Order: sequence, then C-alpha cells, then structure tokens
Amino acid sequence: MKRAAQIITVDRSEYLSIDSLSEFGSKNQATEVELYNIEKARILSGNTIQERFKHFFHFEIKEELSLGEGYSPLIKSRGAIAKLLHHNSIYLKNETTNPTWSFKDKGSWAMSHHTLALGEKLMATVSTGNMGNSTAAYASRAGFESLVIVPSYASMDKIKAASIAGANILSVNTNNFSNMKKWLADWAPKNNLRLSSGNNPIRVEGYKLTAFNLFEQFNGNLPDYIAIPTSACGHIRGVFKGFVELKKAGYIETLPKMIIVQASGNAPLVNALEKGMNKPDIVDKPNTIASAITTGNPLGGEEIIEKAFKHNWLFEKVSEEEILEGQKLLAQEGIFVEPSAATLPYAIKKLIDADKIHKNESVVMVLTGGGLKDHNNIKIDFSSIIKANDDVLEKTLLKLTNYK
Repeated sequence: MKRAAQIITVDRSEYLSIDSLSEFGSKNQATEVELYNIEKARILSGNTIQERFKHFFHFEIKEELSLGEGYSPLIKSRGAIAKLLHHNSIYLKNETTNPTWSFKDKGSWAMSHHTLALGEKLMATVSTGNMGNSTAAYASRAGFESLVIVPSYASMDKIKAASIAGANILSVNTNNFSNMKKWLADWAPKNNLRLSSGNNPIRVEGYKLTAFNLFEQFNGNLPDYIAIPTSACGHIRGVFKGFVELKKAGYIETLPKMIIVQASGNAPLVNALEKGMNKPDIVDKPNTIASAITTGNPLGGEEIIEKAFKHNWLFEKVSEEEILEGQKLLAQEGIFVEPSAATLPYAIKKLIDADKIHKNESVVMVLTGGGLKDHNNIKIDFSSIIKANDDVLEKTLLKLTNYK
C-alpha cells in the first residue's frame, strides 16, 4: 500500500488556509505543502539563502525572525574520515554551526513564520532535546511563549538551553517515546494545541534550506549521495523535497540519492528496508547512546521507506562502539558532534566496503548536532592530561615541544 504524502497545494495568498492542527492524514501519511506553480520559481540575488530562494517558500519571509540559520560550512575531508574510508570525495556538512547548534533551527525558523501568520502566541513541540532547544530560542526571538515536551532521558544540556530561553519544560517518564508522540499527536488537535513534531509540514519546509545551500556550495553539480541520521523522518524528507523542487524548477536534472543512517539499537527503517518490508520494523525499547534518533516507530516512516525503494536510496546501521569511534574521528577532523551525527562515518564505511558506494562517487555527511549538547557518554583518557606546577612548567613545556 502506497504511503505518499498527503499534499496540500497552496498559493502564497492562501497561506492562512494551512491552519490544520493535525500533522498527518487519515491514514497516518505525512502532510506536505506543495507551492502552486513551483516550476516557475526562480533563484534571485540576495544576501541570504532565504532571500535568494524565497520563491520556493509559500510564506512571506520576515528578516526579524531569523537568528542566522540557513548557511552551514561544507568541507572536504582530508584527515581521519578520508583515511578511514580510503575515499577522496567525502564532504562534511557542519550543521553544528546553526544558532542553537543543530539543523533543527531551519525548521524552527519556518515554524516561527507560521505561528506569526496565524496570529498565535505559542510554539510547542515534542522532542528529544534539539528541537526543544531550537523551538525555545526561535519563540523567544519572535516574542512567543514556548512549551517543550521531552522524555525524561533527554540530554540535560539541551533541556537547560531550552529553559534559559524561557520555555516551559514538561519532562515525561515514558516507557515508549514513539507511543507518547502518537498519543500527543492525537490529543493535541482535539485540545486546540498546535504541537510541532519533526514531521510538521511547515518545519519540513525549513529543512529545504539545506538542499538550497548544498546546491550553491556545489555550484549546481550536486553530490551523488547525502547521508543523514534519521529518526522521525522530517529532516530527510525536507532536504529531499528541496532537491525535488529544484528539479521541478529546472535547476537540476537528476536527484542526489539519500542515505538513511540509524543506530543498531534503534533501526526501524533500516531493519525494514533490509527485510523488504513496506513499513517500519517497530522498536519498542530503543537502546542507543544516540538519544537524538530514538523514535522507534516513526509516523510517516512508510512514506520514507517507499521513497527509499523508489529512488534507490542506501541505508545502514552502526553499533554503539562505531558511534563512539565515529565521534572521535570527526573530532579529529575538527568537528565535535553529538552521538547521532557520529553514526555516519562507519555507516559510510560499510557501504563503501560493500561496493554500494563507488570510488568515483561523492558523499556528503550531514553532521546534525553539536557534541557539547550530549556529551555524557564520552570517555576521556585522563592519562593524556599532563599535570605540572609552576616549578616544572618550563621543563615540561620544553619536553612537550621538543619534536627534534
């Protein structure tokens, strides 16, 4: 059974018609916004990505709602990751440079526009932490209240960041985060609460910014593959949607292939794809240090599986040990990421070793969040920390700097 998204086609003048409190259709398919006459969208001149690609959004962009999201650095690996993979075309897309240190800011930017247009005063979300942190920051920027609902195991660093931005935090001691999200998705519309999940159709629109940014960074010659740590599915859906719209508008001829990456302790999509299933292989009790990707039964997951089969996407999962080693290798490249982003290096290694990614093909790793937001699992070799006092400081320095 196909699970293509429920499409709402709108003209910019009809923005206020997108006021449904429900994020999913009657068959649990994700709702998606399609801009009327997207084929005529043009890339303009401007100082920001938002200005240059404003024809690709159905809302009027307000400069005052931005915190500087949109652009993030793209660097070619020349160090630890390239050596691990024995591959010369690996690129690192550093989303940790966004205002609240994760890709979620692009979605929150779009949600703040939606909230303003509808005349509402509250931005609410259910999150493992990053989206809550981001929602609180963008709500504060726009002068809204914010409500952040998190599972009790969410990173305390992310909760602190949301709290200091003024959010009301509801921490739920839940046995199953996915079931809690499903219950909230049903309860919220009945109680007149707009509760944004990772699959919110407006939030997904914001993630198109990554596609537009990559289009510019590669001068229109896009990479073969884009790897994304995948949980609730909204991020990978939004990035791919951006490329689809660029193709419809005539700016690219072919679509890059996405790579779905998950932790072995919570891989409902990867397990399903490996088994040839058409719906997520539900994980009742996710068990991974990658707390940002712990949705065990993602709403809208069937559509992502369908897209993966249709477009020949790749998929892979990694162990906890591989996550920690990946985090270390990325730090040696100069980018400190949280465990969810650290799933990527060894996932790509497995795909290269299996000859699913060839030597002449390029890969972008989208590094989704910063390591300082979730660092409790990092193990430090304290023997590498050399201690000294004033009396032996010079002697110690000479020893450490004498490379001859």
